[in-house]
Parts: sequence; structure tokens; C-alpha cells
Amino acid sequence: MIRVGLARTEPHYRLLRAPWGPGNSYPEFVALFGSAADDGPFNHVYGAVRSCLRALGLDAAHFDTPEWNPLGALVRRCGRIVLKPNFIRHWNPLEQGSVESVITHGAVVRAVADYAFLAAGAEGSVAIAESPQQDCDFERIREIAGLDAIVRHYEETLSRELEVIDLRSLVPWDVE
Repeated sequence: MIRVGLARTEPHYRLLRAPWGPGNSYPEFVALFGSAADDGPFNHVYGAVRSCLRALGLDAAHFDTPEWNPLGALVRRCGRIVLKPNFIRHWNPLEQGSVESVITHGAVVRAVADYAFLAAGAEGSVAIAESPQQDCDFERIREIAGLDAIVRHYEETLSRELEVIDLRSLVPWDVE
């Protein structure tokens, strides 16, 4: 059986700002983030990611409690979790000025990263790794997706690193 988790939310990212905090105090994050658990204004995208994880039936017995850890059974505690969003390129030739269809929005990245940090535990680590098109400006992607603000958030609230890796830098593209 293949499970699918769906959620309905606003069809836009307007008024959301990096580092894309939840804007709501979800019980599963109070122990992890303390007073920063409800960081930022209300974020409907964050709530939608949470609803998708719930719809998948992940750790259903603990939903809406401090013990809820939807990714906990899928990853090794204290291990390394690598998130792979879609950062295709920093521009879209088909939509003047909009890159929302070619870049995973930072609000989605932040919500998933929070659940990854929860699952990894205090000794685990989380990284974002992507290999966009060769003509992509990765620094521009970081800016558009608010990745540096997300990285700073984890440094300031958890004293932990969220590593962001451009996988293109690891491949010798000039090899014949």
C-alpha cells in the first residue's frame, strides 16, 4: 500500500517571511525550541506540512502531544538526515518573475527541517543537499528560499547547524 498525505491551504506564500516559523505553538516542538516554538507570524504552509504528516498516519498514537515525532520511525535517532528539495534554478523562463514552480519554497523546507531535527534528536544532524541545473546561481537560490535565515534560526535557537550543500561542487564536471 502506498500512503499519500494531502492538506488544503491557501494557494500562495504572500505575507510569509524567512525563516518561515510556524506562528503556532505545536506541542511536539515545545521541548525542542522552548519559547521559540511558535516563532513568527501564522504560517499556513507550516500547518499544511504538519497536516500531511498526520494524514500519512505517522506516529498517529501521539498526534497533537509533546511526544509526536512523525519522522521518528523512519530515521535513525542520532543519525544524519539529508533533505533533498527541488531547487532547479533561480529563474523561470515561462513565468515572468515567479520561481515558485522551480524552487521548493522555504516555508516547506523549514517545516520539514523542523521535523527532521526532532527525529534526529540532540546528537543527530540535518542537511539540505541539492544539485540544481548547471546554469543556476546557488547563492541566488539560497536568497530566494531564505536558506541563510533558516540556518541562522537553528544556530540561534538550537545551537545546531543546518548544512546546505550544493552537490554540483562535489562532482568534477570538467572530467572528459
